[in-house]
Order: sequence, then C-alpha cells, then structure tokens
Amino acid sequence: MKALRKPLSLFMAMLMCLGIFAGTGTTAFAAGETMTTYMVEFPRASDPNKAGWGHSAMNFLGGWSTGENNGFTIHTQDSFNGKVIYCIEPGVSVHSGDQFTGRGEDFWDDYPSDL
Repeated sequence: MKALRKPLSLFMAMLMCLGIFAGTGTTAFAAGETMTTYMVEFPRASDPNKAGWGHSAMNFLGGWSTGENNGFTIHTQDSFNGKVIYCIEPGVSVHSGDQFTGRGEDFWDDYPSDL
C-alpha cells in the first residue's frame, strides 16, 4: 500500500490540475453570433387543472410591473425545437422572430458611461 501512495498522489494532483484548466477556453456567447428567437406559449386559462398557474398584474420596486398571466412561455434559439434560452434584462420584451447579436467579453470595456 505504501508503494502506491506516492504515484497515486502524483496522479491525483495532475488530474486536479487538468480539471482546473479544462473549462477555461469556453466562452458564454461568441462575438458577433446572431440568433433568432421563437416563442412557444402554453396557455392555462381553460385547463381544468389550472390552479397554481399564472399570476395577477403585479407592481415591483423601481417602477417595474407585469400584466396578468395564466400560462407560461418558453423561448428557443433559431427554431421551435432549438436550445431553450432566457432573457436576464428586465423591461426588454422578446417576441417570436426577434434577432439578437452576441457581444464579446470586452463589450462592457468601452460601454459609454452616460447610458
């Protein structure tokens, strides 16, 4: 057992080093990539099992608000059976057929300070 301890420790250390650097080349969104969004909406208004779905009109802090909803919408990338996507920017509406272009990681470096 003592003879295996040192080689096994070296192997585990190398494996940890490789694991740390394995995902460093992955980017979240390639610069200049364009995609089209598609919406799939599942209405629940006439569903006999609709309890718990949807919400009434709501007002949030900061002046944000949302209208009444009794269903849910799934947004997909480039086709109705594409990757599921989501928007993290509040107040920006997304409609089926909208096109969005990705930005590089350096986009915020030159972002105007007056916006």
